[in-house]
Amino acid sequence: MIFDRIENLQKYISLHPVIETVCEMMSSHPFHTLKDSSYETGRDDLWYSISTYQTTREDKAYEYHKKNADLQVMVKGCERCDYSLLQTDLSIDEFEKGDIAFADADSSGTVFLNEGSFVIFLPGELHRPGLAIDEEEEVRKAVFKLKFD
Repeated sequence: MIFDRIENLQKYISLHPVIETVCEMMSSHPFHTLKDSSYETGRDDLWYSISTYQTTREDKAYEYHKKNADLQVMVKGCERCDYSLLQTDLSIDEFEKGDIAFADADSSGTVFLNEGSFVIFLPGELHRPGLAIDEEEEVRKAVFKLKFD
């Protein structure tokens, strides 16, 4: 997991080559004006979605991915995102339905995403985004999927 400010994203280009494309997009695309939807980028190893939603105070399972990393950029608002260092099983049948699985785990830590911050969760890293900090609030987030397989 990597947690930082969006102005520092270029420091992580060596992690995956498409991060350079994300940096260019972040400086040239008005993400706050795009409709909530999924978007293609012209690359088979990068796509993204824009979502506006209410954070929740309810407990929910951790998610993780087998082939894709999540690069989550908070466009508006604030949310809590828990993560766990529990080892995950990337061979489970649930991945036959798509690149997401869920697990129960104890929290190892928390990051607070606010406008202009980002977090990267690599394949296999458990994360639980969309949690309310104090009160539920509407947030807007861009989630980039970086293919690692």
